[in-house]
Amino acid sequence: MDNLFKAYGKFVAKRAEIVILVILLFTLLSIYGMTKLQVGGGGYSSLFPKDEEVIRTMNIVRDEFGGADSLMIVIEIDEGSDNKNAIMDIRDPRVIRYAETLEHACGKLDKVIGVQSVADILRAENNGNLPNSLATTKSILEKSPLASQFVSSDYKTMLIRISLADVEGIEEEITDEVQKTIDEYPPPLGIKVALTGMPAITKTIRAQIKPDMKRTSRISFIAILIIVLLLFRSLKYGLLPLLGVALGTIWTNGTLGLLGIKIKPVTSGATSMVLGIGIDFGIQVVNRFRLELEGVFGEKLEPEEAITETLARVIKPMGTTTLAALIGFRAMNLGRLTVMKDLGNMMCLGIVMCMLSALTLIPSLLIITEKMKRRRRSKK
Repeated sequence: MDNLFKAYGKFVAKRAEIVILVILLFTLLSIYGMTKLQVGGGGYSSLFPKDEEVIRTMNIVRDEFGGADSLMIVIEIDEGSDNKNAIMDIRDPRVIRYAETLEHACGKLDKVIGVQSVADILRAENNGNLPNSLATTKSILEKSPLASQFVSSDYKTMLIRISLADVEGIEEEITDEVQKTIDEYPPPLGIKVALTGMPAITKTIRAQIKPDMKRTSRISFIAILIIVLLLFRSLKYGLLPLLGVALGTIWTNGTLGLLGIKIKPVTSGATSMVLGIGIDFGIQVVNRFRLELEGVFGEKLEPEEAITETLARVIKPMGTTTLAALIGFRAMNLGRLTVMKDLGNMMCLGIVMCMLSALTLIPSLLIITEKMKRRRRSKK
């Protein structure tokens, strides 16, 4: 096995450019894969196994009754309005008519199986007509036991309930369609409208995942860069481990995209964890190479000999570390929570990619930069 490691080290020492070319091709493929990377999950069903009783029951409800998800349009008094003609009571007939307009418009949308509003109660209790006066509206709603489901006790808020078919995976689309419908009908003066419900929340969660990943990754990169610069006190040797872990992250996300694996809210934080663990691989390679050049373990070695010896000495401990990490993260698959399995799988992939990057990119760049450095010295 040691001879195999040395043979690989000699190949990198003599054919570093070929290794870089292969890395470049795989990186381009990974960048393409990143364009295919999708954000998924966010709903409760993605957190638990499909055979969990609560999930199984919810799926039965969806199959038999058309869905278990709903959106709610919240119509409320805009207390910030200073217009003298602004509506001050949510039971105003103008608001009721507006609510019914939204009800009918939303009812025509795909995946909508039913819409309910306070207008349904008023028509049922008023011979199929909407009241034209606030007094009549108040009288009917005060007698109706169902009114509290749509109108708040302080008469400042009103709900329109939209029942949906199975919209898992298309929460953004249906939420956008309903919001577009709301935007087409301006509310009466002194009224503001908002959209909520699990699909809308899921859309918001997914919208935050990629920005959060970028922000946490950026902070992690900066923190790690400071540490390695302090450790090596060299810009070149400090940047190389960071470049390796950055490439490992690109490979990880690209592979996820190529395999069609979606990023979920919980797994979005895996990138920062991979950075923290994966940087160790690059540090080991760079540190050992510097020590071999300085002759700490014997006589000073030439760059080609140093990189050969470095890889021969670090592959085994790095492989052992990676194997231990994989066992630990794969153990997360023993649990029943789907989200923990997804996190474990993503961490495993990230660790493997960071190790491969550290054993290919970093030694290749080390030998190339050292050769260039020696050539410049010889010319002088």
